[in-house]
Amino acid sequence: MTPFKFKFRHAFRNIQSKKGSSLIVIFTLTILITLILLSLSMYPVFKQVFYYEAKEVYQSVDVVMSYDENSQVRIINKRNLEINYATEMSYASVFMNIYTLLGVNESEFYAQILSAEPHELERLINQDISSMSGREMVVTSSFAEKHKLTIGDEICFFASDVEYIYSIIQIVDDYGLFAGETVFILKSVFMEDLFGLSNLENLGNTIYIDLLSTVSTADFINRISEDTDYNDYQIVQTIDLNEINRQATYSASTFLGIGVLMLFAIVLVLHSLFILFFKDFPIENGVVSSLGGDSNYTFHVWGLELGIFVTLSALFSIFMTYGLINLGGYFYGIHHFIDFPLYNVFIATAICVIFIFFEMIILKRRMQKSSSIAQSTSFRYSKTVRKYTFGIIVFLLYLFFEFVHILPTGIEAIIQVVLSILILFQLFEWSIVWIYLFIKKWKKSSLFSAISVRQMKDSPFFNHSFKVLFVIFLITISVFSINQFIETEFDAFSNQLQVDYAILGIFDYQDTMKDEIEDDFDVTQVDDAIVYLESLMHFGDEIRRTHFNVSMDYQAFLDHYAFETTDTIDFSISGELPAIIIPQSMGFIYGVEIGDSITMDFSREIQDIPFVIVGFFITNFDNIVYTNIFEIEDYNDIFSVNTVFIQSENPEVYSDLIHRYSLDMYYVISMDDYIKEYNDYIKNINNMFIFLCSVLVVCFVIVMVNNILLIFYSMKSDYAKMIILGQDGKEFFQMLLKEALLIFSLLFILCLGETFIFIKYFPRIMLVFHYYKSIVPTWSVLASTFAFEALILAGAYGYYFLKIRKLKLIEETKKY
Repeated sequence: MTPFKFKFRHAFRNIQSKKGSSLIVIFTLTILITLILLSLSMYPVFKQVFYYEAKEVYQSVDVVMSYDENSQVRIINKRNLEINYATEMSYASVFMNIYTLLGVNESEFYAQILSAEPHELERLINQDISSMSGREMVVTSSFAEKHKLTIGDEICFFASDVEYIYSIIQIVDDYGLFAGETVFILKSVFMEDLFGLSNLENLGNTIYIDLLSTVSTADFINRISEDTDYNDYQIVQTIDLNEINRQATYSASTFLGIGVLMLFAIVLVLHSLFILFFKDFPIENGVVSSLGGDSNYTFHVWGLELGIFVTLSALFSIFMTYGLINLGGYFYGIHHFIDFPLYNVFIATAICVIFIFFEMIILKRRMQKSSSIAQSTSFRYSKTVRKYTFGIIVFLLYLFFEFVHILPTGIEAIIQVVLSILILFQLFEWSIVWIYLFIKKWKKSSLFSAISVRQMKDSPFFNHSFKVLFVIFLITISVFSINQFIETEFDAFSNQLQVDYAILGIFDYQDTMKDEIEDDFDVTQVDDAIVYLESLMHFGDEIRRTHFNVSMDYQAFLDHYAFETTDTIDFSISGELPAIIIPQSMGFIYGVEIGDSITMDFSREIQDIPFVIVGFFITNFDNIVYTNIFEIEDYNDIFSVNTVFIQSENPEVYSDLIHRYSLDMYYVISMDDYIKEYNDYIKNINNMFIFLCSVLVVCFVIVMVNNILLIFYSMKSDYAKMIILGQDGKEFFQMLLKEALLIFSLLFILCLGETFIFIKYFPRIMLVFHYYKSIVPTWSVLASTFAFEALILAGAYGYYFLKIRKLKLIEETKKY
């Protein structure tokens, strides 16, 4: 037998002889590698999620051409498109789409009408559409199910106070653009009913373009944007990689913020695993050396064991990670398979291996200081070394960074959190020593004072297990806090939003429109505004997209949006330049203050407009900014009113406004519906995030239980001897109960102290990932976290007690 085969066989026999410890090591390594993989893969995973989200909506469509809130023309002719760009397109389907009221059985609801020829809809949804004639309609299955409709039922829609009745001839599955509250009718009939026009196959207000695979979407959009026939329209790429990257960064950053703590916990867990894994290493190495064997033999054998553990764990983690991220995608609503970079498996595995390798080097050097006889006869664990000087240095460093700010805010926050954790670790060690001395002096001898407290003071297993418990508490409280934040953010934004309805996309606004609404509708307040739903903000070299850029009379804005501000807003600070108020989070992320200048792009024609920051909104809805261009005469020729905000206590105003303005191709929206749509988006993100974070918590709960079992495996021989000497189950139960209560008490006190530090620094940590939210744990979250930790601790110690009761005394007390 070759030396390698002999060592491999020895390593395999060691694994078999320690099944309990081996399974814990493999299982824990699998979880740790999976957690590292998830952290490394969050950004590419979210990129795929948002890519597939767009892909599932638009399918083969590469470009959509339509009007936006500032387009002066609302009808598009595709003829020149098919003449001049025919060699670059598979097809260009022109639709006439509007949002309007539909009526069924005396109930009305807002829905989208798509109108074209049946073959054009077939292109978009890859489903056969029945031949249609006259006022016939196709509806989605979700639409039919929601409103209890079947084939043959009639639906009416209203336009300019005229009612048009259509009958349902087909119900098709939701797919792509044809999903939800959407119906399809013939464009020729639709156009003739509404405008008295016929034979207008090339006209509509939206064109869906499928480009040939050899054509660059970006180049096509650049060329067509310069075409005088189409440069007045909004031309968008359905798969916008820049926006997808921004969304992925935004969504992954919270998880990565927790990942900072998770990395700290993983280091502690790996160290604990190392202590368990190499517990018998000095003994075995001492025996081999005493018999004249190679001093490196044991390292080779144990290195092979480690290789087997890591290889199996890495393989298991691949399947586990694939399962978790695709389950997360399912909760988000994605039906594609989500992949992750396989090279991350090697990075995650290498992180674990490198750490344990350095641990082995340190152990080897420590062993070289003792003789082989001393190693082979020592069956006790090494005592925990108190590092008082280290604790003092860490405390001084914490004070230094508290008062001296020389690093970026996010980096300083990470340093402060890590330093505060290290300080509390030292406090734990010192507390145990003080408790031990107190019990030794004042309390009578018991199993708890003789075994548990001494073990807590001296055992490295226990020391590291408590540290893991501590960091897992912080991770759990972070997850619970973020979950509560997401759930309450919707309500907070709803309370800040006072506007009830908005008419968007007004391209021909006249002052009489505001008077008309006030006179003809039951409203309490009407204000005109300039709104851009997509604009770019330039913070130096960095670009931020904002989805709601509002300019109107400032007091009217406050009437509609009840945002608090950090300071009293003084528009005179901006001087001759326009002023802007942005969310406070943007100020933290991009490092800007009141008085700083930024530039904005509103459209292809309106770019590089300078603004001076005059204040910050205190809101977690960071997709809104306010500017005062509405009131600056120099910009009247560039910007024009395109929106009207309305407050009304009469719910029927919504349908009345749609009746009046839908055919003008204005968007009449209910802010309640807008908030619901925003909330649905947040819920989708939340579902995926909570699933992944729940996995994170469950994994660390398992790790926490495993770490408590480490204590059992380090002490089981001693427990067996104690049972042989007459200790009964009741005494062990009392000992473990007191031990668990002491651990929880220390955990409660120290974690409560760390929470106040955490409240201050956790939001700042996320600045490292270009994200900021004021996420802080509430008292209810604290109570839930402590209750959760107490439950897990009780379960772990209950299992610990059962393991003691099932000890095989002869096997645990004999020596080879």
